[in-house]
Amino acid sequence: NDCPTHNGEVLSLLAVDDERFVSGGTDNTAKVWARNPTNGSPHNVHTFEHGGQVGSLAIIRRAEASILVTGWSRGITGGGISLFSLDDYEHVSDVIQDAPVRSVIASPNSNQLAVVLPDGLRLLNMTQNFSLEENHQLYVAGAVRSLQYAPDGRHIVVRHGEDSISIHNPLNAGEWIYTWHIQVPNAANEMRSIAFGKSSQWLVTPALQGVRVFDLQHWCGLDLEEPTPPEPEPSFEDPSLPDYEFTTGLREVVEQSASIFSYRYYLVDNSKAMLEGGGVVVSNGQFCPVSRWRDLSETLRKHAALLNKMNLPAEIRFVNASAGFDTTAIQIGNRAANRQESIQRLDRCLSGTPTGRNLLVTWLGQIADDVEERVGQNQGESGVFTGLVI
Repeated sequence: NDCPTHNGEVLSLLAVDDERFVSGGTDNTAKVWARNPTNGSPHNVHTFEHGGQVGSLAIIRRAEASILVTGWSRGITGGGISLFSLDDYEHVSDVIQDAPVRSVIASPNSNQLAVVLPDGLRLLNMTQNFSLEENHQLYVAGAVRSLQYAPDGRHIVVRHGEDSISIHNPLNAGEWIYTWHIQVPNAANEMRSIAFGKSSQWLVTPALQGVRVFDLQHWCGLDLEEPTPPEPEPSFEDPSLPDYEFTTGLREVVEQSASIFSYRYYLVDNSKAMLEGGGVVVSNGQFCPVSRWRDLSETLRKHAALLNKMNLPAEIRFVNASAGFDTTAIQIGNRAANRQESIQRLDRCLSGTPTGRNLLVTWLGQIADDVEERVGQNQGESGVFTGLVI
């Protein structure tokens, strides 16, 4: 259905979802429209005011929010980029430019914006809190006619001048990769559009012969193999952590010390005194008295699981070698060659019966010597070795 939209020409349109779309016009506004469920006609639900005519629209889609990006121009002297929330229609931020903004395009992963200006192309990084930071400015021969990110976000193709197409790497300060020239049907008719297929290998553009399809892997030698995703950083938000029944307090303490101490030593008192009472465990929601050894064993198992989960280097040493205890350091975290084997060694020791004397003072001396040796090894390297004895 037709509907009154702007007090002037409509310069840009963009679908938000199945129910809403946005229009930008020469009346210095961007308007959000929603479909009437009764008759299907659109009605205006919000209007964003701008400092110039709105000629380009894009959307940043993330799990936490959807952000409308508008590119606007004020004559030939300036323009800007404005960000608005499409969830509550609040203004987020602005970036004022010293030239009219002709177009804005969001990268597929919503981490970058490509902004077309009269003198070239500017790349802006989108931070986690939806502010924009300068990345790099690309200068190409002639005016930018159109541009597109590859579906994988690893390349950006720019059509510029009368007959040029350039490929750049937006992940490496807009590094130039390749340029070729193509005859167009009519230099005056502004047919300069470009588009990718579903993959990043195929590029389609108008040409003198009609339409040309380019195999970028063949033409430019691009490496279009999907990069191996990096291992996720250990995080307390990891949903698998509750499986270990980590208490909030334990997680917070380890998190706070993670950036302070580069290594952890656990000295375990496995002397006969640990068989005495004084320990406590939680069973069926109640505190139950147990031996100090059982209390310590359950605590150590949780610490070891948490350190492995977070990739924090540590070692566990039992201070008394009697009754078959293994006093060789048990490596935990990212120092453990085989994590499963380390946990099995720890379980075997914790299943033993404490006996003998407390040799804690002797072991503290050995730990002090070990720390001193590690500090010497780290001299001349960035950072300082720090150890936490528990």
